[in-house]
Amino acid sequence: MLEELTVPDEKLLKKIQKVLKKNKKFLMQFHGVRDVGVGFKFSLNKIKNIPCIVVFVSKKFKEDELQYEQKIPSEIDNILVDVIESNPKRHSLSDPNGLFDSLKGGISISNPKVNLAGTMGAIVFDNETNESMALTNFHVLFAAAGVFRTIGKSGDQIVQPALSSSLSQNVVGTLVRGNRNVDAAVFKISGRGISKGEINGFGEILRGTTSALLGMDVKKSGSSTGITYGKITAITNSNIRISKNPSRAVEGRLSSSGDSGSLWVTDSSEMKAVALHWGGEHDLVDVAHAVPINLITNKLNIHF
Repeated sequence: MLEELTVPDEKLLKKIQKVLKKNKKFLMQFHGVRDVGVGFKFSLNKIKNIPCIVVFVSKKFKEDELQYEQKIPSEIDNILVDVIESNPKRHSLSDPNGLFDSLKGGISISNPKVNLAGTMGAIVFDNETNESMALTNFHVLFAAAGVFRTIGKSGDQIVQPALSSSLSQNVVGTLVRGNRNVDAAVFKISGRGISKGEINGFGEILRGTTSALLGMDVKKSGSSTGITYGKITAITNSNIRISKNPSRAVEGRLSSSGDSGSLWVTDSSEMKAVALHWGGEHDLVDVAHAVPINLITNKLNIHF
């Protein structure tokens, strides 16, 4: 559940970011800490409209279960520190979706060698050749969730719908490159048309990228849960945490298996790419995780 969230005051946000930068190494040394960033306070399964430093841990213990030196401070330099239990999982799936004559964001794709379904995020372009390519997750096309060895390789055929056979009518391209650190990959499109800037179910056309902001309204179109709406509730250097937007809530999960590779975009008339979805929490249906889009465009040498 969320209170009405607002974009924090810029002066306060800069102060939080400054304190975080100064104390990041100190916070990361505590046992079980996965990541740190700036976000909204999370209390009793509710997100409060209180910006703070957020510390994500694999397991959160009660105060009386910890030794003094194990306790993460609740405040640093007059800035609130909130400890949040977080155990994200990747959102690849083993269920196919329908066939599309023209490729666009929000539809199912897969690499038959990896044999897991994911979502094509959007049409993108190579910075050097300006060639059209399709963007999704690394773990969808190169290595399945939990598999640390690379299964896919450049030149592999990509099919749509996901998990369909490698017959010529199903092949929509060949795998080009990917980056495990930002969980992103691109494939060269062939055999189908493309719908430049289109994402399945959205009326707007995608127009470039923008940086994530705390409290920003976003939406995504995934091959599993379809169109859902969220708010950015925490940002770290390499990850964005998104919660269901109560003012735009739809029935069901915010995201689920099969949505990996979906593109989170601004929920506004001028639609811009914000982050690439890669997973959600094991026990929270209203929380999603995504990689900031600027990291992906830099690593893969692409643009929208």
